[in-house]
Amino acid sequence: SVLAARRRTLLGGESFDDALVESLVEGFKEEHGIDLTHDPLALQRLHEAAEGAKVELSSSSGMAAISLPFITADASGPKHMDVTISRAKFDALAQPTLKQTSSVSEEALRAASLRPSDLDAILLTGGSARLSAVVDHAAALFGRSPLRTARPEEAIALGAAVHAQHLQALQYGGR
Repeated sequence: SVLAARRRTLLGGESFDDALVESLVEGFKEEHGIDLTHDPLALQRLHEAAEGAKVELSSSSGMAAISLPFITADASGPKHMDVTISRAKFDALAQPTLKQTSSVSEEALRAASLRPSDLDAILLTGGSARLSAVVDHAAALFGRSPLRTARPEEAIALGAAVHAQHLQALQYGGR
């Protein structure tokens, strides 16, 4: 049963993408002197590439290449972005978002009057549960490794279905 729940709106997979995009924009500005934050098309391409790199890094321990030809242009001609992101770099960029998840988890534990050692298991849900940085952070926060499901994206839907069944039983007597 659920003893407490807490959430932080807009804290999830896109937060990791945003951190990577910000890093890419900063690197491009340092290298070429061009600020891509004023170019909606370039930002859209960067967000798509960042999401792809995040997915690639969630299933490998190596590197993810981001190659965006003709990302922008200046008086000297077209500019391209060719960057390789290591898993370690991505994990470092994820830390500010992960720190925010700590406070949400601690709030939920306090609301339920529990300590991490009181929990039977830790279940990570959503696509970000595939990221090694998320798994490692949860293990450090709760003092043990979380359960790994084959499809963490489905855990939210399954939990909602179980909760809906519980509510239906309360309202209609189990019909």
